[in-house]
Amino acid sequence: MATKVNHPNRGVDEVLKQTDIGEFIAKNKSLCMSLLALVAAAIIGYGFYDHSSKKSSAKFGNEIFDFETNKLKMFTEKKIKGAELVAATKTLLETTSYYEGTLQPLLVAADGLRNQELLKEARELLELAKDNFSNTNIYAKYLIYSRLAPIYEDLDQTKLAITLLEDLNQSNIKIDQERTYFDLGRMYQEVGDKEKAKLNLKYLIDNYADGEYSKIAKIVLERL
Repeated sequence: MATKVNHPNRGVDEVLKQTDIGEFIAKNKSLCMSLLALVAAAIIGYGFYDHSSKKSSAKFGNEIFDFETNKLKMFTEKKIKGAELVAATKTLLETTSYYEGTLQPLLVAADGLRNQELLKEARELLELAKDNFSNTNIYAKYLIYSRLAPIYEDLDQTKLAITLLEDLNQSNIKIDQERTYFDLGRMYQEVGDKEKAKLNLKYLIDNYADGEYSKIAKIVLERL
């Protein structure tokens, strides 16, 4: 069964609505996080994807091609349920011994599940990716975490989303940090940790003074 997104009225929503970009974020917090993350990752992680795709074509090309043209295509056309796509993805991973070239179709499957609001199923695949691929490549880690964090938030597991974003901040890859600090600030406020909320928002303001998120952070910080 699909897990519908149902955001409660959170503490910073009214503040966000005071600016155009803030109003969009208030209505689409997790979606906005995902889109920005995926745009950045698509550019920076292209070399990783291209390398993995070429290697997978040589080693497990038949298995991956069959998955993409069969179960994944059928799910996209809404001919099979999400549970069947999850099972097929797991079979692909097991058949290929979690070969790194299978990360790409796994992420595509997770995106498809999320697009159909099957959040728990998407979480299941992304947690598999986190456990098996996040330590193989820093770009892979970003591609996984940037998808999993907003899903955790949508499923009211905000503390887990915070853990992922904090982990990204400690990694060597620095993508869209302005947004990450903003999201950490509002998420910490959401779970009742005002001190850490203030810490992240202040860091954002001090280090990204001219950014749009910094302007919103100043308004939010005044209200904490």
